[in-house]
Amino acid sequence: MSYRIETTYRGVVLLLELGTTPSAALTVNGIVRDRSQVDRPEVTLWVNSTVQTDYEWHEFIEGVAEYRQDTVTARIVANNQELASETFERRETV
Repeated sequence: MSYRIETTYRGVVLLLELGTTPSAALTVNGIVRDRSQVDRPEVTLWVNSTVQTDYEWHEFIEGVAEYRQDTVTARIVANNQELASETFERRETV
């Protein structure tokens, strides 16, 4: 994976890893919970998981990967609230 953003939310470590070609993996506390990969150069991918963050409290966590011609934007969202985002210059695979 070439692009990554990470955040901690309610004691849970969330990581979104993206490839140079459209692929995404959502990791929760070191465990991959969802993956997506497509064979199109420009696309938006969603990966998600329900996560227990407190005693009997569950959150819907979503990773969003927006692949455009020159950029890749990664976002981590919990219950429709953005926790982290970053836009990267898109690199070609070698």
